[in-house]
Amino acid sequence: MDDDEQVSFADLTENLQEESIESELVESLPPEYERVKSLNKPDNKVLLKDHFLSAIPRLNADKNIPEEEWIDCEESFEKMVRKHPHDLDKKSVVEEKSQIWEFMTGKRASITVEDESGTSHRPTIIDTENIENNRFAVVRQYRYQHRAGNLVRPDIVILVNGIPLYIVEVKSSASSGDAKDAIADIRNQYELEAPSLFMTAISGVGVAESGVDVEDDKFIAPLYYRAYDAPERFESPWYNDEQDAEYVSGFEAFGDFCKPERVLEMFEFGQFYTDSDEHIVARHQQYFVAREIVRDVVDKVKACGESAGAKKFRELISHVQGSGKTYAMLFAARWVHSRVLSDNVRMLVVVDRQNLDEDVENHLTSISGWGFTYSKARNTRELRRLITDTDKKLILTTIQKIGRLENDVVVEQPGGEFETAEVTSLTDDIFVSFEDEVHREMLNKQGAVFNAVFPI
Repeated sequence: MDDDEQVSFADLTENLQEESIESELVESLPPEYERVKSLNKPDNKVLLKDHFLSAIPRLNADKNIPEEEWIDCEESFEKMVRKHPHDLDKKSVVEEKSQIWEFMTGKRASITVEDESGTSHRPTIIDTENIENNRFAVVRQYRYQHRAGNLVRPDIVILVNGIPLYIVEVKSSASSGDAKDAIADIRNQYELEAPSLFMTAISGVGVAESGVDVEDDKFIAPLYYRAYDAPERFESPWYNDEQDAEYVSGFEAFGDFCKPERVLEMFEFGQFYTDSDEHIVARHQQYFVAREIVRDVVDKVKACGESAGAKKFRELISHVQGSGKTYAMLFAARWVHSRVLSDNVRMLVVVDRQNLDEDVENHLTSISGWGFTYSKARNTRELRRLITDTDKKLILTTIQKIGRLENDVVVEQPGGEFETAEVTSLTDDIFVSFEDEVHREMLNKQGAVFNAVFPI
C-alpha cells in the first residue's frame, strides 16, 4: 500500500477492506508469532533492532559475548543489508544477497563477535534446528525508506529475530484484485523501489482473501510467492499438501505457508543462489518432496544403526516434465546432508544419459553454499576411487559407469533374471541414492551391478 495520499470513497472502501483482511491474515498465523502493534523502528532501517538484540544474544549465550559486541553486530548487519545504492545491477544485488544468506546460515564469517577473552566467534543468527529458540513476529504496514528516497509500506512483513523473511502484499475483492495482482505489486514496485528490504528475504508473497476461477477453467490460488528478481513464470502458488489440493481461502493458505518450521526450512534448504545471478526458491512440489525424502532418510538411517556393510536408500521423485525434478533432488541432497549428521552417510546422484549428467553437474557447480564436497565420476576407475573416498559426500555418476563395476561383484543370471551377490567390500558407508530416469536400466545387468555395489 502506498503512503498517505488523498483517496476517493471507493479507494477508502478498498483500503478499509484490505485492512480488515490484513488483520484476519495476521490472526490466521500460528501462536508462535508475536503480533507487533507499534513499529519501533526508524523508516530508514531494515531490521527490527529491539527484536534482534533480544534474540541473538540468547541464541549465543554459551559464547559469553559482551552486550556492546551485540550492538556493534546489529549495526554492522544493518549496514550490510542497506549498503546497496539504487543503481546496483542485478548481479551485484543477487551476489550480495547470497553472501548475506551464507552469513545468516553460518557458512560465511562476514561479521564476527569477540568474547571477553578476545576470541572471535561466528554468531548464530537464526536457530534452524530449535524452532522455539527464535523470536517470530508479524508486523502490519512495515514502513521502510530506501536510501534512494523511496518510502514503501508493505502490508505485512514476517520476521524472525528482527530479520524480514517474507514481504507480503494483500489484495481484497473490493479492488478486483487477486493474488497474482498482489505478487505483481511486489515485482513491479517493492523490488524496484526498495531492494534493500529484500536482501534478507526468502520471498515476496502475494495474498488474496480467496482464490478465484477465471476463464478456461483456470484457478488463481489465493497465495503466490516469488524469489527476488525472478521471471514471472516462476511465481508459484502454495497448495495444501495434506489434501493435495489448491487452497480456496487465503487465510488458510497464509497460515500454512507461515508455519514456523516451514519458514525455517524454506530459509535454510528451500533457496539456492547461482553464479549466473539467480535467486531460486523451491516451488511447492519441490519443497514437499524434499521434506518427505529427508524424513524418510532420517528414519531409515536410524533403523540401520551400526549394521556393517554398505546400504542404499532409494528415493523416487515422480513429477511431470518441467516440474523441477533436478532442483527437488538438489534441495533434498543439501537437506539430507545437514540433517543426517553421520560420517558414513553419503549421497549418489545417478542419471542415465550424458546430457543429464552434464546438466546436474552444471547445477552443482553454479550453486553456492553447499557446505559439503561433491565430485563427478568421469570414468569407472574414478567412480571406484570416489566410492572409497569418504570425504566425498556426494557422487554424481551415470548408471552405465556403475554397470562397468561388474568385475568388483558377482552377478549371476539363472533363468534370465539377474541375482546379485552379497554386498561388495568396496565400502561400508550408507548411501542415499537419487536416481533420475534410470528405471529401465534397473531391470538389466547394470541395475544388478548397482544393487550389488549398493544393496538396499
